[in-house]
Amino acid sequence: MKQKEVFTSLKSKKALQELFTTGEKRFSQNLLLRYLLYPHCDPELKIVIAIPRDIKKAVERNRLKRVTRAALFEALRLKGKPQVCIHAALHVKKSFADKTLAERSRELARLFDPFYEK
Repeated sequence: MKQKEVFTSLKSKKALQELFTTGEKRFSQNLLLRYLLYPHCDPELKIVIAIPRDIKKAVERNRLKRVTRAALFEALRLKGKPQVCIHAALHVKKSFADKTLAERSRELARLFDPFYEK
């Protein structure tokens, strides 16, 4: 299974603005998830990963995005399609990268559990 089959990038400026102004929130220890649900369109997950501005080096920002994408793929690849169309923004704290892949995947899976069938 490829990453694009599990989730895709959210790139529309209008959709991002709507997400950040009216989106609902879910929290975990190292993550904040903002999301909007669209029940009348095809079930899919479109996501953008937001990194804190206090991380100045591009190498560190890119590493944090990379490990977050890998953990998200691991957490969601066995769950299949979500129940509804989801636009989501994932705010990641710097300490998230210090965890193992299994710990990151579990934290993300708990955050996304309500959107997937059991």
